Amino acid sequence: RGVSFRLIDTMERNWDFPTNRSGSVVLVEFVTTACPNCKPAVPVLKDLQSKYGAAGLQVVAVLCDDVPVKDRVAAAARYAKANNTNYPLFVEPGAHSGAVRDLLGVESYPRGVLLNSSGAVLWEGHPGAKADLEAAVRKALGK
Repeated sequence: RGVSFRLIDTMERNWDFPTNRSGSVVLVEFVTTACPNCKPAVPVLKDLQSKYGAAGLQVVAVLCDDVPVKDRVAAAARYAKANNTNYPLFVEPGAHSGAVRDLLGVESYPRGVLLNSSGAVLWEGHPGAKADLEAAVRKALGK
């Protein structure tokens, strides 16, 4: 059985998985603004979104800073702009972040979790492991 969860985008709109997904597979990337290993993964994620977006991949990032939700939303908007992402950044709703991260078993940053359309985990790991991640994306998309 797959997972379902709600996130908030940088315009403070709800995004529900799997209902609002645009791809047949979704790569959820968990990051924080203080993570030194998160920014080097951004080019990998941008490349994957560019290469496989039309084939059904949707990359989304979740900013997990433990600050009030309004501050997380603002930080996510700054992170997206500073890194010129071609994928959306979200935050978890509520006073504290962590529910979605914990639901998907994320214990360190950055961490990517590839989900199929029903929320089953297809791959998880460090997004800097581009060859492994791209192989999983290709397999999930039937490429």
